[in-house]
Amino acid sequence: MTDLDRIIASRAVDKTAARVTGKGEHWEPRKRLIQPCDAWRDTPLPTFPVPPDAPRLVGLKAGRLTVVGYGGKGAGKARWVVRCACGAYGHQSAKSLRAPDAARRACPHCDYLNELKARRTHARVGGDR
Repeated sequence: MTDLDRIIASRAVDKTAARVTGKGEHWEPRKRLIQPCDAWRDTPLPTFPVPPDAPRLVGLKAGRLTVVGYGGKGAGKARWVVRCACGAYGHQSAKSLRAPDAARRACPHCDYLNELKARRTHARVGGDR
């Protein structure tokens, strides 16, 4: 392949493709909140049989979270394995899943992205709307 062929092959097809392959169209948040040491994972967490005295929460939706199974006990409280709409898995207590603000529940990464979106809207509109 000659230098001219390489240059022609690397050129964008149209104006939109040029913007995407050029500078600035792709954006990543400054920090990724789901770190290897966090409780949230990109792979499914293990589940256990639900004890007879535990509430039946499997399938419950709370905001962006869906309960997929029982995660055992941790720190004296029952933990439920939940999956965020973005695909991250984590643990939540039954109390937090049934709380009045449960409609706003999400994984830390989605929470951070929602906060950035709210800040941008607030800056653009100029008030709480």
